[in-house]
Amino acid sequence: MIVSEAGRSARYTQVEIDGLSFEGHAPDASSLAARWKQMLAEARAIVAVLPTDEVGRCVLDVEGKLFRGDLKHLEAALTVAALRFHRGSIRGSIPRFVDS
Repeated sequence: MIVSEAGRSARYTQVEIDGLSFEGHAPDASSLAARWKQMLAEARAIVAVLPTDEVGRCVLDVEGKLFRGDLKHLEAALTVAALRFHRGSIRGSIPRFVDS
């Protein structure tokens, strides 16, 4: 859902981009759009591979750190059960697992 929403609100003209402040030159709108579409496609592929029963959970590695891998690394980690999924809570945002 978040990926779909991100795809809907990503249309900017060169005039709009030129009006923003950058450290260097403003990026080219068409190049920026192409890169954004590529990133959305990658995100959709990653979401499609995640287990449906873990929807809405934070994806962590075995050490409890945020998983930052690409699709290839995600598929490998899922194959060897090297991921943990945290549902979060109102009490805080830092995942903590208590093994019993």
